[in-house]
Amino acid sequence: MKKIKNIGAVDLRFADEETLKNISQISNTGIVIYSNRVKSLISDIAITNTGMVEEIPEDYQLEVGNLEINKIMLETIATPLKSVVVGVLSIADDVTPELLQDKIAGIYNIGVVNAPKDLIGHLKSKIIKNVGVIREISHDRISIQGSKEITNSYLNSLKDGVTLEIMGSIAMLDDLDIDLFSKKIKEISLMGSASIREKYQTLFESIAKVQGSLRVVPDNCKILRSLTQLDSIQVRRMNKENIFSHGSIIFTEDVTEADIQAGMGKILKCKRILANKNIIDTLIKIIDSDIPITSYKGKLLINSGEKKFTQLELQYAKEAYFIINKGVLSFEDKIDPDMFYEKIDILENYGQIYAPDSLYGLVELKTSINKGELINSSTQAEKEGQDPDSDTISNMGMLKL
Repeated sequence: MKKIKNIGAVDLRFADEETLKNISQISNTGIVIYSNRVKSLISDIAITNTGMVEEIPEDYQLEVGNLEINKIMLETIATPLKSVVVGVLSIADDVTPELLQDKIAGIYNIGVVNAPKDLIGHLKSKIIKNVGVIREISHDRISIQGSKEITNSYLNSLKDGVTLEIMGSIAMLDDLDIDLFSKKIKEISLMGSASIREKYQTLFESIAKVQGSLRVVPDNCKILRSLTQLDSIQVRRMNKENIFSHGSIIFTEDVTEADIQAGMGKILKCKRILANKNIIDTLIKIIDSDIPITSYKGKLLINSGEKKFTQLELQYAKEAYFIINKGVLSFEDKIDPDMFYEKIDILENYGQIYAPDSLYGLVELKTSINKGELINSSTQAEKEGQDPDSDTISNMGMLKL
C-alpha cells in the first residue's frame, strides 16, 4: 500500500480504481482534490492534516506555482478558463472587465490572487471557493518578488509608465522592442538582481537605481535557461558560442577533450559544471574562475523518476556509478555490501533514497550531497508492519494520479 505525504497538491480526479485501492493514507498536504467519479473510491483512504479536501470537476486545470493571466492569453483561449490555483495568480493591468467576464468561467483559489482595483469585484464573482488571499495591486508600481523574464509579451501586459521594484531577479535576454520598453517602464528600482544583454545596458542604467546586483551578458552568448545536459554530439554542435547559463551544465561520460576543443566557446556563467575527470583540465581553460566544478568517473546516472538497483544490475555494470538522484532511488536488500562499495562511486541526493540495514551506512558514506531524505527501508518496514518494498511518495509540489 502506498502512503502519500508532504505534497503541496494531490489530484485524484483521474486515478483508476486499482491505483486508489492501493493508497492507504494521505497526510500533510495543502489540498486534495477529487471528482464525482472517484468519490466513492476514496472513502477508505485516511486523509489527515490537510488544508482542504474538495470535489472539483475534471475540466478544471490544476495550477501549482505562479500563474499570470493577461489580455493576450484570454483573447487566444478557445474556451473560458477553469482553474484551481495553488500558489500565486496575477491578473495583468491590460485585462478588461469584459474580458474577465467572458473568458474566465471559474476559479478555486487556494493561494494568493493579485488584481488591479477595478477588477477585484469582477474577479470575486468568478471565484467559486476562496481559502486564500485576494490582494489589490497598483497600476503604477509593480513589485517583483521571485524571478521574471522581461519579454515583449510581459511589456504589453503593463500599463504605460510603470515603476518596477525588483526584490527578486529579472532577466532581459530576449529580443525586446526598445520603444515598447521605454513606453511601458518609467523607472526601475533594483534591490535584487538583474541579468541583461549588453545591448540593453545603456537603456537600463538610464532609468534604474541599482542597489542590488547587475550582470551584463555579452550579446554573442548562447543563453541556457535551466539545467542542461550535453553529450558528445551536442558539444560539437555548440559552434564555439560563449555560454551564459541560469542552471548547471552536465557533460555526459562520452564527451572527450577533442569534443570540447572543437565545439565549446567560453562558459561565462552557470551554477555548476559536472564532468568526467578526463576532460576537467580542458574545461578549466574555458570557464569563468568563479564557476564550481565537480568531476566524476565511470557512468553518470541522473534519476528523476523511480529507480531500483538490484544485485544483478550492479554485478554486470562495467563501471562504477556517479548518481544524481532527484526522484525515488532504492536498493534491494539482496545487494552485497562489497558489490555496492565497488559499483557505487558517489551519490548526490535531492530526493529520496531507500536503503536496507545492510547498505544504509554505505549509502551515507557515498552520499556527498544530501538535500533530500535517506531512509532505512528495513526499519521503516518494521515500524509500519509492511514489506520493505512498500512505497511512500513525499516531498513534491504536485502529485497527479
